[in-house]
Amino acid sequence: ISKPHIIISTYETISNDISIVKKVPLFFLVLDEASKIKNPKTKRSLAIKSLNSIHRIALTGTPIENRPSELWSIFDFLMKGYLGRYGTFTRLFEEPLNSGSDKKAQVLSNRIRPFMLRRLKSDVAKDLPEKIEMDEWCELTEEQKSLYGQIQDKEVSVIRNMLITGEKLNYTKNILPILTKLKQVCDHPAIITKNNEPVLGRSEKFDMVFKKVKNIRKLGEHVILFSHFLGTLDLFEAAFKQNGITYIRIDGSTQNRQKYIDEFNQGKYNAALCSLMACCYGITLTQANHVIHVDRWWNPAVEDQATDRVHRIGQDKTVYVYRILTMGTLEEKIATLLNRKRQLFEKVIGQATQQNMEWTKEELLELLKPLD
Repeated sequence: ISKPHIIISTYETISNDISIVKKVPLFFLVLDEASKIKNPKTKRSLAIKSLNSIHRIALTGTPIENRPSELWSIFDFLMKGYLGRYGTFTRLFEEPLNSGSDKKAQVLSNRIRPFMLRRLKSDVAKDLPEKIEMDEWCELTEEQKSLYGQIQDKEVSVIRNMLITGEKLNYTKNILPILTKLKQVCDHPAIITKNNEPVLGRSEKFDMVFKKVKNIRKLGEHVILFSHFLGTLDLFEAAFKQNGITYIRIDGSTQNRQKYIDEFNQGKYNAALCSLMACCYGITLTQANHVIHVDRWWNPAVEDQATDRVHRIGQDKTVYVYRILTMGTLEEKIATLLNRKRQLFEKVIGQATQQNMEWTKEELLELLKPLD
């Protein structure tokens, strides 16, 4: 091609056809949603990093979601070697940061500062209405307590014995399924027992959310419910149908989702039931001004992205965000973990972008020294 040309593609397409695409010399290479390459060893990340380009730009609202090494992977794409090798970065930064080192957070912030531009939503949309966030707590019902205790006694004891005997544990196979079951019990016991009747009166959290939805409807306003369990969405569907609450549902299997989004934004429905992972990017639901996170995801950035489906340009009402949590369960620990991750993000990214965008020659020379 002799004329300037723009190629727009997806991560999956590039990854699948990398043997062809990496032969094309590019002047600019721009990644949108650059957190897609946060895991450095994936096929996708390796493919994107092998592209042939002179200039590279990464756009992301979540440069750190779970751990600092995700930031390393993005910089490994932008300027290979600038943050050292993966093992070096882990030793010099990730491990100290995970232990709460403010000094290392400052060092890393200073190092990435010359190469970052951060625009907060308040800078871009100055007329955006207020967002009010609330954590609301409930307790387990007797049915939930019994089921929660059974899972702990049966499955957690197995893990404990494996640890004592020195057996190797696989997080995905051994730990995550137990955590998932305990979280599902906090939402509603029927997700585990498959006994769906009655829906109401068995989970304090479920009943609290349902009552909140009814009150929002009485106000003539609209609400989005986010959950990462399809079983939770199924139960709310049943409750909504029984009580005349109109709704749309968007999850990974939804066809013609834009049609439902448009109809919701026209005010045709009271509520939207949304799968967190299917709806945290790329859609606008500004007809609603209430957001309910029925359960918590493992990092705050994903929750924030989901909330931003409502609190975005086009919104003209105050947005109320409710996070519903169950006392005395692992949801308390998850809330603590999420607060720690949010603090880590601000320590590194916040500090890097709050400082003056000017450097002395000595500062730049120091920053550009290779890491050990």
